Amino acid sequence: IVSLLRPERSRKWPEWLGAAAGEGNLAAMQLFFDRGADIEQRGSFTGTPLCSAVSAGEHAAVRWLVAHGASLEPAGVPATPMRLA
Repeated sequence: IVSLLRPERSRKWPEWLGAAAGEGNLAAMQLFFDRGADIEQRGSFTGTPLCSAVSAGEHAAVRWLVAHGASLEPAGVPATPMRLA
């Protein structure tokens, strides 16, 4: 019943920068970045957005993140983007 009362959410846009990176959605990535998203934010079960992009094989997203200052070796991440690559 509760799910019937909730408005439907559009699945067009991901919820955060890391999800957009994992999908290779450059438009959403730019939107998050323009609105002040932290390029090093870690997800609950993922690493940084760069980790998500590398894991998903999204080369354009990897290039975009590196060009915008994402760290290749962030501290405190069990699997860095360089290790995942």
